Amino acid sequence: VQDNGIATLLNCVLWENSLEEIVTVGAGTATVTYSDIAGGWTGTGNIDLDPLFVDAANGDYSLTDGSPCMDTGDPASSLDPDSTRADMGALSVDQDALQYFVLPDFAEYRGATVQVPIIGRVAASHDASLVFSVEDGVGAFSGVTLVSHGYDTGDATFSDSTVTVTLNATGLVTVVDDTVAILEVDLALAVPPGERQVFWQGPATTLEGIAVPTLTDGLLTYINMAPSFVAQADTTAEPEVSLAFVVTAEDDESDELTFQGLKLPVGAAFDSLTQTLTWTPELAQAGDTLVVFGVTDGYDSATDTVGMVVPDRYGDVTLSGDLTALDASWVLQYSVRQRADINLGRADVTANGSGSALDAALILHKVVAPGYVFPVRGGSMPREARKSLCMLTWREIEGGWELDASTPLDIAGADFEFEVGPQSDAEFVGIGEFAAHREGDNVRVAVARMPQNDEPLIRIIGMMSSPPQVVEVSLNEGEIEAHVARPARFELSQNAPNPFNPSTTIRYGVPHDGDVSLVIYDATGRFVRELVNRSIPVGFHMVIWDGRDNAGREMGSGVYLYRLQWQASASPDGDATSKRVRETTVRRMVLVR
Repeated sequence: VQDNGIATLLNCVLWENSLEEIVTVGAGTATVTYSDIAGGWTGTGNIDLDPLFVDAANGDYSLTDGSPCMDTGDPASSLDPDSTRADMGALSVDQDALQYFVLPDFAEYRGATVQVPIIGRVAASHDASLVFSVEDGVGAFSGVTLVSHGYDTGDATFSDSTVTVTLNATGLVTVVDDTVAILEVDLALAVPPGERQVFWQGPATTLEGIAVPTLTDGLLTYINMAPSFVAQADTTAEPEVSLAFVVTAEDDESDELTFQGLKLPVGAAFDSLTQTLTWTPELAQAGDTLVVFGVTDGYDSATDTVGMVVPDRYGDVTLSGDLTALDASWVLQYSVRQRADINLGRADVTANGSGSALDAALILHKVVAPGYVFPVRGGSMPREARKSLCMLTWREIEGGWELDASTPLDIAGADFEFEVGPQSDAEFVGIGEFAAHREGDNVRVAVARMPQNDEPLIRIIGMMSSPPQVVEVSLNEGEIEAHVARPARFELSQNAPNPFNPSTTIRYGVPHDGDVSLVIYDATGRFVRELVNRSIPVGFHMVIWDGRDNAGREMGSGVYLYRLQWQASASPDGDATSKRVRETTVRRMVLVR
């Protein structure tokens, strides 16, 4: 512009020319407003920004979407053909073609309420009608509310899976790459979890009644909330006692739940319909165990682990919950048949199938040493016995007899059966915890001994001229071989009782196997009754005379003689060539009618 020339530029774009965009010479002037000038120029509304031509190199000076020249011309200028503010440059942009709406991608739990923003570009519109649906989503929403928008009035409705939003304004509304409206959507509980396409209903989505050219669908992901178990406290399960408890779980979507026992103890059962675990633990299952339950709502699963503690009740035969000396006493009573029944599973701490004096001894040991482990639980004897022969020997004491053992320290439990005869009033005393029970002519005795006990096994107090016959003996449940020492000499004890009526017991002992004859005579030497006439093994023996003769007739009151004759079948020193031994002895007794 030179001399007195005047140039006026309005809504222009001067960019990428070879010289300066505007040059004034002399008195020439240029008035520039609302224009994009490379290098800048003073004036209202001017900018110095790349106009973003579509293809300037090939002569296409159209503006691309997002050009700084769009809608930045003189606001007083006429609107562009698309009814938007004037653009800078010769070629305005048809913004109707640039309008769009975008539905979001979002994920939320079923039954939740979520805000859904609709993003888009709106160019000078008075009204908008937006319609979108959810794929396979009949009943997908339980409620839709229009929260906010840029128009004067608006409304949102839904039917099954389709939402319609209607917006109206008295003036022109323009939204550039921003939120057009925000909806609050209540997701239905009944819809299965998973992805659902949210899609525009094509031409039904309009601005000013004209379809919007660019519509971008969204994605709705229904998330399932997994069920959760109601906490179940760790449980004590008493052995041999039936246990039952119910497991429960919750589901926020109220889906139908299916329960399962994933890991159960041996012998336990789980009813998935009643959600009930039932179990009667065995003694051998003592210890800690874990029970695992599962639950599913058809979509997601959860597990719950419950600790189960089965107390060790071996030895607790009284079912008191504690181990005491009374438990050992009950086992001893059972061993001698004084107690008819007992919880044998608990009593048999040695795991040999019986309840014996040894079991009682080990129970006593655990009472004083709680850390001790029974053999049935994998433990061992408090003191391992030697596998040697134990000789049992009767020793006469004042007022009775004592039974000594050659290896007393090895013996923890001893079970006996003695033959004492019908008239014996002998009292059996165990050195330690013991029980004794008489059945007819026999007495059963069980003795539980603590470790390191070197006392005699049994003491008998009473009027017995000779010790009782040992019928059976078991030391440490037969682990120790026992032999009763033979009598030191041939002997005949005084009958008992004496005087007697109607019967009396006669005891005798032979130091070797031999032939024995025991005959009753009256005071004149006349034969009355033969009680024994046979081969008798070494040991102590007894026989009862009922006061009758050989014909079964009752004898009258008076003095009677009983003669014992013994003839050894071998010599005492084992020499078969030696002279055979023969001994005879006689005693008196009195029958009083």
